[in-house]
Amino acid sequence: MQSQKAIDTTEFIGHRRIVDTFVKAHRAGKLSHAYLFDGPAHVGKWKVANVLASTMLCQRELYPPCGTCDTCRSITSGVHPDFLVAQSIEGSLITIEQIRAIRSRLALRPMVGNRTVVLIKEVERLTPGAANALLKTLEEPPGHTILILTSTHCESVIQTIISRCTVLHFYQVSKVEIAKFLTEKCSCTPQHAKEIALFSGGLPGRAIEYTLTPLVLETFRNDIGLLGELRRSSVNQRLRIVKETLGTQKKVIEQRDLVSRMLSAWQEALHLTARQVFLNDYQLPSSIKPVIMEMATHNSSHVVRFSQIFSKLQGFLSQNAQPNVILEYAALSL
Repeated sequence: MQSQKAIDTTEFIGHRRIVDTFVKAHRAGKLSHAYLFDGPAHVGKWKVANVLASTMLCQRELYPPCGTCDTCRSITSGVHPDFLVAQSIEGSLITIEQIRAIRSRLALRPMVGNRTVVLIKEVERLTPGAANALLKTLEEPPGHTILILTSTHCESVIQTIISRCTVLHFYQVSKVEIAKFLTEKCSCTPQHAKEIALFSGGLPGRAIEYTLTPLVLETFRNDIGLLGELRRSSVNQRLRIVKETLGTQKKVIEQRDLVSRMLSAWQEALHLTARQVFLNDYQLPSSIKPVIMEMATHNSSHVVRFSQIFSKLQGFLSQNAQPNVILEYAALSL
């Protein structure tokens, strides 16, 4: 069990239908004991889970949560005793010890209000022992407990856990909504907001990251540029490029993050390819536009095949497959 990092309990992009339905059930006293928020990485599942946890615990019972009561302040600072969080540490799996700590705490009554809220991030990263321990809680949940689990790869979550949760699927947010938020809340110019929204692939978390950290946006452009280089290279050259690329990161967890980031960028390149007829409205960087235009010369079945390969490899990566094997396979499949 871990303390939660400081969070903004009021702002998020999209997913209004899910939030409104949840809040309505909360006010009517008809919440399920456990929810599974499923959707792609950076889509906003964890953000929404935190907002809803704050809503359930807020002393003033407000939505959005007030952010000023003692409860909201303690959630923001990560010290609320009835707000429990479990997530992987530096990319490792979630251990049985983490889940046992939560189970021990749930055996007690809430310390502040009348409810304990548990958030578990990326439930597919539970060890088998941790999954079995969590299952016991889901089978016989304490009446004062609400659990919100999130997953990026629902197919990797054991079916007995899924069957005991109300599953809510999170989908990409419209580019228009993302651009509107960036313009109004992040002081982006309309043109820059449109470009970031386009590159984000409908993922609010990625859009915010690109906005706040320009270097990350530049890295995204470089990753797509590397995709073009790989497609122009021979088999031996591709393997050499993969080796050199991974050589910049020494730790396996760092290599896994790098490969996941690159696969995501390449998937977005495919999405841009599929939408290339609309790209005349955007000033695409010179490192990206040739790659998009070249891939657009292939028929749609090729684009779909590449996208399916990259998506499957992301799933393997989340299950601790070796990052060098994943990237080599991706490079050779182009």
